[in-house]
Amino acid sequence: MTRRLLAIALVAGCTNTFAPDPAVLGDWEVTFDTLSKGSLTPNPVIVTVGLNQNGYTATIPNLIWNDPAAGGAVFDSGPGVAVQGSTLAFRLFVGPTNSENCRWVLFGGQLNATKDSVPAGEVNVYDPASDTAAACFGRGSAMLVKQ
Repeated sequence: MTRRLLAIALVAGCTNTFAPDPAVLGDWEVTFDTLSKGSLTPNPVIVTVGLNQNGYTATIPNLIWNDPAAGGAVFDSGPGVAVQGSTLAFRLFVGPTNSENCRWVLFGGQLNATKDSVPAGEVNVYDPASDTAAACFGRGSAMLVKQ
């Protein structure tokens, strides 16, 4: 359900009506807890939310998913961010030269009332063409704190 919420937020963030929320701009420290499969590094990471004429921008460092059973993945392309109501969500894809099956990493969740943290966020590593039983599916919790 949360993965679907994050995906909806990422799609909704691409609409033509844009009223930026200055509270979400800036640096966010993201800490990933243990995943159901593998781990993400580096951990923690700093993600930067910016703004341009088209909407929000995200600067996300490359993330490496270490999972010997599934082969792992390097997420290094297509950084994105969406803010929809009180949901803050980020995405990163594997690059076009990578052959990993796990195509996306999504992380984020519900902002707190002061919009300076996501205390109970979620992270998902998966291929949107597969279901959650796929070998590459990994889920865990994440905490995001505005710096």
